Amino acid sequence: MSALFGFFLRLFICFVAAKFLLQAVGVESRQYLIGLTILLTANVYWLGYLTFRDRPAEAPGRDRAPGRGKPGEAPPAEGQG
Repeated sequence: MSALFGFFLRLFICFVAAKFLLQAVGVESRQYLIGLTILLTANVYWLGYLTFRDRPAEAPGRDRAPGRGKPGEAPPAEGQG
């Protein structure tokens, strides 16, 4: 459900941005509005992919504070943090 909501939220934001851009340029065509909305939505997903593709996947259910050792390493003893 959250993935579907996220998609439609991004689509709506891109639609509003496309509407504002086309009004600023002075274009009143529905085809341009739909095309620019699709282009902006694809751009949002493409930039998200480029941002997160190089990050290593965390193991599910693994809570590790940032900077607290390497994965698979035993946690430091109390008082040695």
